Amino acid sequence: MSWATKRKLIYFLIVAGVLLAAVSVPLWRVFNKPPTCSDGKQNQSERGIDCGGTCSLACKEDVSPLVIEWSRAFKVEDGTYDVVAFVENQNGTYGVEKAIYHFKIYDKDNILIAEKFGKTYVKEREKFAVFETGIKTGKRIPQRVFFEFAPDMSWEKVSAKSLNISTKDKVIIDIDSRPRLNVTIVNESFSPVKNLDIVAILYDINDNALSVSSTNISSMEKNSSKEISFTWKEPFLVNPNRIEIIPRTNPFSSE
Repeated sequence: MSWATKRKLIYFLIVAGVLLAAVSVPLWRVFNKPPTCSDGKQNQSERGIDCGGTCSLACKEDVSPLVIEWSRAFKVEDGTYDVVAFVENQNGTYGVEKAIYHFKIYDKDNILIAEKFGKTYVKEREKFAVFETGIKTGKRIPQRVFFEFAPDMSWEKVSAKSLNISTKDKVIIDIDSRPRLNVTIVNESFSPVKNLDIVAILYDINDNALSVSSTNISSMEKNSSKEISFTWKEPFLVNPNRIEIIPRTNPFSSE
């Protein structure tokens, strides 16, 4: 083999090697991607496809459904009602960023007289109230409230924020006219709290819910307190025996 032929062969092998590397490296990267929680495969330490283990998304078999303890309508004034559902999330790790819900309100003849859709968040292991206000029913009086969440909610691990909210000085005044509940909210957390939703539920001596009201505190500094009030337009039929205050913040919020 002549020197010229050998030189041509060397050039050919060099070019072929460069082309082979240019093709093989991208192919290697395509077929050897590191496992992720969105690759459509059960890998890493996942319990299912892209769920469980190191993934934030929960597998369906790893979560318990939300428990709806009760749902009721409360009169605000003639033809206007608030509706409330009391819910428990028994899952200690997982919550829902966007839970769609549906209220249906029926009269004594089981006729649907009003309905309301909405959305809320669900924190890990909590009891909370879903509250909708100002539902118009005309001349019909609610007798039964049906409440449900939309199926196929996306459960995911919740990075719990340190929240330590307490209450004190719960005082009800003007029960026989326009009741008012005054409460002091205390933020004992190590950081400020923003967008604090607060629901007040009043119970009778048999622990049946008498009435409900809600309010919001836009922000609270750490180690601070605020006085808030819940009001009602009509007097209570019986005196409240127990007061439950439920403060909540959205763990999925960037604030």
